[in-house]
Amino acid sequence: SGSITAIDDESITLSHGPVASLNWPAMVMAFGTPGGGVPAELTVGDHVAFTFKQVETGFQIETISKDDEGHEGHTP
Repeated sequence: SGSITAIDDESITLSHGPVASLNWPAMVMAFGTPGGGVPAELTVGDHVAFTFKQVETGFQIETISKDDEGHEGHTP
Protein backbone atom coordinates (compact mmCIF):
# COMPACT_ATOMS: atom_id res chain seq x y z
CA SER A 1 0.00 0.00 0.00
CA GLY A 2 1.02 3.60 -0.32
CA SER A 3 -0.04 7.20 -0.81
CA ILE A 4 -0.32 9.05 -4.10
CA THR A 5 2.12 11.96 -4.29
CA ALA A 6 1.66 12.89 -7.99
CA ILE A 7 -0.43 11.90 -11.01
CA ASP A 8 0.05 12.63 -14.70
CA ASP A 9 -1.07 11.00 -17.95
CA GLU A 10 1.72 8.42 -17.96
CA SER A 11 2.54 7.76 -14.31
CA ILE A 12 1.35 7.66 -10.73
CA THR A 13 3.97 8.49 -8.11
CA LEU A 14 3.53 6.62 -4.85
CA SER A 15 5.14 6.83 -1.45
CA HIS A 16 5.09 3.15 -0.50
CA GLY A 17 6.36 0.82 2.16
CA PRO A 18 9.10 -1.79 1.72
CA VAL A 19 8.68 -4.48 -0.96
CA ALA A 20 10.40 -7.49 0.62
CA SER A 21 10.25 -9.69 -2.49
CA LEU A 22 12.40 -7.16 -4.41
CA ASN A 23 14.54 -6.10 -1.42
CA TRP A 24 13.22 -2.53 -1.79
CA PRO A 25 13.12 -0.17 1.18
CA ALA A 26 10.24 2.25 1.65
CA MET A 27 10.50 4.92 -1.07
CA VAL A 28 8.76 7.37 -3.37
CA MET A 29 8.59 6.01 -6.92
CA ALA A 30 6.77 6.66 -10.19
CA PHE A 31 4.91 3.70 -11.71
CA GLY A 32 3.41 3.52 -15.20
CA THR A 33 -0.36 3.92 -15.21
CA PRO A 34 -2.59 0.84 -15.43
CA GLY A 35 -3.79 -0.32 -18.85
CA GLY A 36 -7.07 1.59 -18.60
CA GLY A 37 -5.40 4.80 -17.45
CA VAL A 38 -5.65 6.54 -14.10
CA PRO A 39 -8.96 5.76 -12.37
CA ALA A 40 -10.94 9.01 -12.19
CA GLU A 41 -11.65 8.70 -8.46
CA LEU A 42 -7.96 8.81 -7.47
CA THR A 43 -6.34 12.07 -6.35
CA VAL A 44 -3.06 13.17 -4.82
CA GLY A 45 -3.04 12.34 -1.11
CA ASP A 46 -5.20 9.21 -1.41
CA HIS A 47 -4.02 6.12 0.46
CA VAL A 48 -4.17 3.21 -2.00
CA ALA A 49 -3.71 -0.53 -2.30
CA PHE A 50 -1.94 -1.52 -5.51
CA THR A 51 -0.20 -4.27 -7.43
CA PHE A 52 2.45 -3.80 -10.10
CA LYS A 53 4.54 -5.68 -12.63
CA GLN A 54 7.90 -5.16 -14.30
CA VAL A 55 7.74 -4.02 -17.95
CA GLU A 56 10.40 -2.93 -20.46
CA THR A 57 10.19 0.69 -19.35
CA GLY A 58 10.21 0.04 -15.58
CA PHE A 59 7.27 -0.86 -13.36
CA GLN A 60 3.58 -0.54 -14.21
CA ILE A 61 0.58 -0.57 -11.91
CA GLU A 62 -1.72 -3.52 -12.58
CA THR A 63 -4.44 -2.70 -10.05
CA ILE A 64 -4.96 0.32 -7.82
CA SER A 65 -7.83 1.34 -5.55
CA LYS A 66 -8.48 3.61 -2.59
CA ASP A 67 -7.66 2.00 0.73
CA ASP A 68 -9.84 3.94 3.15
CA GLU A 69 -8.92 1.63 6.04
CA GLY A 70 -5.29 2.75 5.79
CA HIS A 71 -6.16 6.45 5.96
CA GLU A 72 -7.08 7.44 9.49
CA GLY A 73 -9.59 10.23 9.77
CA HIS A 74 -10.54 10.05 6.09
CA THR A 75 -14.21 10.59 5.35
CA PRO A 76 -15.31 9.59 1.85
